[in-house]
Amino acid sequence: MENALQTIITAKINELRAPAIEKAELTVEKYLIELAELRDTAKAAGQIAAAIRAEELRGKVAGFYTDRLELYSPIRMVVFDD
Repeated sequence: MENALQTIITAKINELRAPAIEKAELTVEKYLIELAELRDTAKAAGQIAAAIRAEELRGKVAGFYTDRLELYSPIRMVVFDD
């Protein structure tokens, strides 16, 4: 009986937590949408640099840009790509 009650309580807690967890969950899609909204807000406010930065971040998230680090040595060039 105690185990059944614990199962019911756990299920109710999970049910109540689900909307908060879903709202807080960060997905690539949600992140891209948020950055697009920030870009549009910045653009409407005439903050072009902020709008460009938001668009740059959208491109990075989408995989259009990668950070690149180049190290030069007398022996050979070593390139590290993200």
